[in-house]
Amino acid sequence: MTEKNDPTAQRATSSRLNSTDPGWTVPSQVSNMVTAAGPGCASINGVDWVIWQGKADNAIYYTCWTGSAWSEPAAIPSAFTSTDPAITVYNNQIYVAWKTTTGGRIALSSFNGEEWMDPPISVSASGLYTGPGLASYDGKLYIAWNSENGSNIINYSWFDGFNLYAPRATNSIYPPPCHGHGFLNPYSHGSK
Repeated sequence: MTEKNDPTAQRATSSRLNSTDPGWTVPSQVSNMVTAAGPGCASINGVDWVIWQGKADNAIYYTCWTGSAWSEPAAIPSAFTSTDPAITVYNNQIYVAWKTTTGGRIALSSFNGEEWMDPPISVSASGLYTGPGLASYDGKLYIAWNSENGSNIINYSWFDGFNLYAPRATNSIYPPPCHGHGFLNPYSHGSK
């Protein structure tokens, strides 16, 4: 039996909050592809997005809700990961971050409504990292990830629409607070 036909294989599934009839829709499978990690979700201009890591090739795939069905999954150019990818909305664009399969860097790409940024931006140097997490707040895109060099320090960087700032380490092993609005957690994904 191939993974594609294996009913026990992990696949991305989605449920949407129904605005006309309060409550969640019945969960629906977004693709027949098998995923190796948890999916990420975001919504922009009324369009729902789901991303995931393909188990067969480690590529990051995405699909969009068309209003009646999920679009055919497509791979983000030059995006290969060994962990859960993160997704959020910033400046009216979709942003995706991931840990690369080569060099273990944290990478970032965006979709401007027509095409993906290719090549992606390298946010960190090579290293042992987990995460990343993304959040949009107060005109900035924040990226956070955990260093696995024995220190377990949370690193972060931010993008202001023009500049990507050099990564910094926090003073704790816990996610930094985001101006009293919860935590920027590299183990969870989402958008504001």
